[in-house]
Amino acid sequence: MQISSLQTNRYQNISQQQTNKLQQKLSSGYKINSAADGAADLAIAQKQVEEMNRQLDMADNEKSEQLMSNVADGAYSGMSDIMMDMYSNSIRAESSLLSESDRQAIYDNMSALQEGLNSLASNTTFNETKVVDDELIENVNSQIDSGSIDKAMDALNSERSKNGAKANGLEHSINARLIAAENMASANSRTMDTEYGSVTSAYKTNQTLNTYQNMMQKQSSDNQSAFISGMLQV
Repeated sequence: MQISSLQTNRYQNISQQQTNKLQQKLSSGYKINSAADGAADLAIAQKQVEEMNRQLDMADNEKSEQLMSNVADGAYSGMSDIMMDMYSNSIRAESSLLSESDRQAIYDNMSALQEGLNSLASNTTFNETKVVDDELIENVNSQIDSGSIDKAMDALNSERSKNGAKANGLEHSINARLIAAENMASANSRTMDTEYGSVTSAYKTNQTLNTYQNMMQKQSSDNQSAFISGMLQV
């Protein structure tokens, strides 16, 4: 009888431990709460989270680059408007109907526009970083000073086109990284999340088993008490 009672206690402890694990899975929402629940799966889950975070961090970096590209495009747009005004003034200055004072006024206006152009190019920043390349500014000023405003505009438009292509590339890259992060999150969910249907079923089964084992233990205890009582009466 003593051996039977010990066996019942051991089975009951095993069943209770299993019930506790199932209860933890249901309450936490995770089927892996420690390495004891599956060291290999836990390691996989951790790598999945690391990869998801890496993709999100890289997407954030590229979003910053995209914002910088947008600021640069705004600067290029403003520079383009100024250069269009300068080009119009240069055409007007060629008119033979203008007096020298009129022509000088146009040149003075063009000088003021060029100063505004340089100020816009030099002072437009993103996070304290200049967004317009110094080499482009030098090239534009060189073309303007030589009277080739159309070539200066071509140089600006070429740089603006490159910046636009970069922005488009960043947009595609950001979307791809966010999709990769989403897929990794889904994979992690499949690895970590509790499957409530199967776990709930197992939990109920264990509860039933615990109830049966408690009844068996009580019956064994009652039988043992009756046996001891009987021996004492002999």
